[in-house]
Amino acid sequence: MEPRAKAARRGGGLWALLEWLGDKLRRRRRDSGSDFVRANLHALERACDPETNPRLSCALEALGIESGTRGGVSELRTWTLRRVPRGANKLLRAHWSVRRREEKDWRLLIRSVCGRPPAMVESRVRLEVTIHRLQLQDPDNAYASLKPLLDALVREGWLRDYSSQWLELDVQELVESDRRRCRTEIVWRKGA
Repeated sequence: MEPRAKAARRGGGLWALLEWLGDKLRRRRRDSGSDFVRANLHALERACDPETNPRLSCALEALGIESGTRGGVSELRTWTLRRVPRGANKLLRAHWSVRRREEKDWRLLIRSVCGRPPAMVESRVRLEVTIHRLQLQDPDNAYASLKPLLDALVREGWLRDYSSQWLELDVQELVESDRRRCRTEIVWRKGA
């Protein structure tokens, strides 16, 4: 058997193992009750992804296996952020320094949880955002409260722009009675 064919067979099995392990870690993190356990499981989940773990990417390349996501940014990503966007009314009434700090905090959070794409995304993206919060907002405020989050995604390279030409946005809010379990879940799809 050719070396390339062996590497492809080995790569297919390794990819399947990494995807299986990442899926198991995502499920465990979702079902876990402790924030500490969730954070550690998320770190392990990111360690299984060659796009967020440069050592794994180098190891795959050394084995002759194509690293990354088989040709650029993967088509589907899911992220869970342990933060809920401020309500649009609170954000608009806040002092400019509070708004600037809010933008900076979201950018740091996006960079730490999502990482950076290997290349700037130059295609249309579909975002499905589910916000688990204590009280629901009206639909206009739910969309408007996402501005700092969308700005952070643009600045980190996950979105080209958040105009309707480049982004299809779907926002849903759900009531979460436990303050510690409030979160923002994002499903990112390329080429919507």
